[in-house]
Amino acid sequence: MKAKTHKSVHHRKVHKSVSWLVLAIWATVIVGTAVVSYGYFQNHRNLTITQNGIVLKVNKVTYDDVGATPFNAPPGWKFVLVDVSVTNNNGNEFNFAPVIQTSITTDEGGSYSMSPTLLPQPIKAGPVQAKATVSGTLSYLIPINAKNPTLQFNP
Repeated sequence: MKAKTHKSVHHRKVHKSVSWLVLAIWATVIVGTAVVSYGYFQNHRNLTITQNGIVLKVNKVTYDDVGATPFNAPPGWKFVLVDVSVTNNNGNEFNFAPVIQTSITTDEGGSYSMSPTLLPQPIKAGPVQAKATVSGTLSYLIPINAKNPTLQFNP
């Protein structure tokens, strides 16, 4: 029981210690992939990228170097938790598959797919009807010293 309390306290300290300044944000299209670039340990609320009528809005980004049992971050790694909303404005049903349509890349050349951790509201994969919105959290495991984590979205 003592270890569980320690993780809970440590988890809260990690979230409280994150600096919430916006340094570098941009959206672009590169070979059919929409990109949102983030500065390290930054807050990125209300960012949007649009591609083919699909709008991905980043509501919040947090970092967690602990995770949640049984999905703890190994030493030297941290979770990037990206709270997003995805809206389908293209008039046709869109099949949202975040495991294959999103990833995180870093300046060091790494590319990281979604990684499981316990989330209060994970985003659900599946069909998104025209004019509908789905919301939830995406999670990625990246090296703790990764520079400039960048969300890749390729609908």
